[in-house]
Amino acid sequence: MSLMNDNTRKNLFEYGTYFKRTLQLAIVSIIVGFVGAMFIAFGIASFSFGLITFGTIVLLGVVVISIIILVFQIMMFMRIANAKNSSPHPELVKSYNYFLISLICSGVGAIIAIIDGIIAFINPFYFSWALTIISTLAGLGVLIGDLLGWQSLGKYIAAYSQETQPSQGFTMVADGIKTYIMTVYVVIAVNIFTFIVAFIGFGATIIAIVSLVASIVMFVAQFKIANGMIMIFGNAPQVQPAAQQYTASVYGAPLSSPQPTTPTAQKERYCSKCGTKIVGEAEFCTSCGETLL
Repeated sequence: MSLMNDNTRKNLFEYGTYFKRTLQLAIVSIIVGFVGAMFIAFGIASFSFGLITFGTIVLLGVVVISIIILVFQIMMFMRIANAKNSSPHPELVKSYNYFLISLICSGVGAIIAIIDGIIAFINPFYFSWALTIISTLAGLGVLIGDLLGWQSLGKYIAAYSQETQPSQGFTMVADGIKTYIMTVYVVIAVNIFTFIVAFIGFGATIIAIVSLVASIVMFVAQFKIANGMIMIFGNAPQVQPAAQQYTASVYGAPLSSPQPTTPTAQKERYCSKCGTKIVGEAEFCTSCGETLL
C-alpha cells in the first residue's frame, strides 16, 4: 500500500508553505530587532530618552512578529498532525511527536519574549539572567526537537521517493535536512561552550562569529527544505484510492478497461491568484499555495 494519499500530500504541501512563511518572518524579526537595539544603544550613548523609547517600541515589533510566527508554527503542527492521522507511518508519527516538543519550547520562548519586551518597555536598563537562561534552554529545545523531527520526516519522504516519480525536491529536502542537522550540532556545541567560557575576552568574539555563520547556514538549509517540500507535494500526482489499489493488485487488472487516447497538446495552466505557471497536474500553486481547479 502506498505511503502517501491525497490528504497527506495536501497537508505536507501546506506544511512546507507555512514553514517558508515562518522563515521569511524570522528574517524580518532579526532585522527589526537589530534596528531597535541600535536605537537603544545610540540612545544610551547620547543619553537620549527619545531614542531609547523609539528603540523599545521597535523591539515590541519583534514580539508581535514572534506571536505571528508561533501561530504559523501551530498551523504547521496541525498539518503534520493531519498527515500523521491520514498516513500513520512510524517515521511520520515520530516526526509529529518531536515537532510537538519543539512547539512547546517555542511557546515558552515566545512567552519569555513577551515578558522581556514588556519589562524592557518599562525599564530599558533591566536585565534578568533567569529569563535569559530560560530563553536559551527553550531555544535549545526547539533546535533538538526540530533536529529529531526533521530526521524522521526526512526518512518518511525518502521512503516515499521510492514509489513516485523523481523530483529535484527530494534532493533539496535531503540536502537541506543533512545540512540543518550538522549545523544544529555546531550551535548546541557553541551554546555549551558559551556557558563555560562566560564571555571571556577573544573567545566571545569567536563564538559570536561562529553563531552568526551557523544561523545563516541553518536559514539556507531550512529554506531548501521548505522549497523542496513545496516542489514535491505541490506537483505530486493524485494517489489512487487504497481500495482501488487493493482490487487491482488482487485481480491483476484495472477496475475498468482503458480507453484509447489520442495525443493532444498540453494546455498551459496559470494560478488564478498570483499568475504563476503551473507545472504538470499540480493541484496547488507552488508559489502562493492556492488550490487549483
